[in-house]
Amino acid sequence: MNTTLWCSIGFLTLTGCQNLRQEVDLDGLTQQPNKLIVAAFISPQDTVLTVKVNRTRPIQDPYNATSGLVTNARVTLTNAGRSLTLVYNTTHQQYQADPARLPIRSGQTYTLTVQTPDGLRVSGSCTVPPAVPVQTVSLDSLEEVNGNKQYLVRLAWQDPPRTKNFYQPIGAFVYLRSCGTCSSAEKARQRPVRAPIPFGTSTNLSGLVSDDLRDGSVLTSEWGALRADSTDKARSTPNTVFRDYYARATVTAVLLHVDEAYYRYHTAAELAARYDGNPFAEPVIIPSNIKDGLGCFAAYNKSIRNVVLKR
Repeated sequence: MNTTLWCSIGFLTLTGCQNLRQEVDLDGLTQQPNKLIVAAFISPQDTVLTVKVNRTRPIQDPYNATSGLVTNARVTLTNAGRSLTLVYNTTHQQYQADPARLPIRSGQTYTLTVQTPDGLRVSGSCTVPPAVPVQTVSLDSLEEVNGNKQYLVRLAWQDPPRTKNFYQPIGAFVYLRSCGTCSSAEKARQRPVRAPIPFGTSTNLSGLVSDDLRDGSVLTSEWGALRADSTDKARSTPNTVFRDYYARATVTAVLLHVDEAYYRYHTAAELAARYDGNPFAEPVIIPSNIKDGLGCFAAYNKSIRNVVLKR
């Protein structure tokens, strides 16, 4: 193949790439109408009802910590003819109310309405799912390359049949480190350490679970690691057992029974965060159940089981 042919191929390739390029009209991006963005998740266990309200911004708008915040909206939660207005909290930058004034109950449907002085109005509804109890909490361990042991827990629960169900297991590991060389006074000054238990995986960081194709069966979480240090961990052996690591230890196992909007929103948000900054990834569409706006208004119900691993 001669030089002339190579040059011709190179010219055609460059010309083809140029034809693939398309200029973006920035005026079209900056002139889109504003929309309200609402985020609210309610539960019967809430100690305070919270709603965050923002508005969309043009793509070239300068960003700061308060960009898009909406502080003067009328935010109303209604249920069965009763209504509650949430008040803006400047410290937490969210709208708040005492749930005692409008209790969140299982099986009830709630409607959230947000209206701004400039005429924007959005709304969304959700139904609170029932609590699903944690049946069992299993403890297991695996030995690491250096001989140390990593302890793991897994939750199991009975899925209610004939309905679509979604869950998120969470938990906490509360413990006192074992200290064989500590004096009585030093042991008395020890305070419990509380560490979250991650039930996620590399492909499902939030640990969300669906009963798809498993309706009515016993479902389980991923294994969650009890992430904690121990004074004597470096000298552990295959004969070292759990009680050698901790003076006291308790697992608080929490199962959130979430609605479909919660599940779909958090699944998509996690996927979008994972692909953020990757120019080769397809855009992730975040689902919204807010009429005339964007965001998520969803509900969940919580069941808790405390398991004492060592007193």
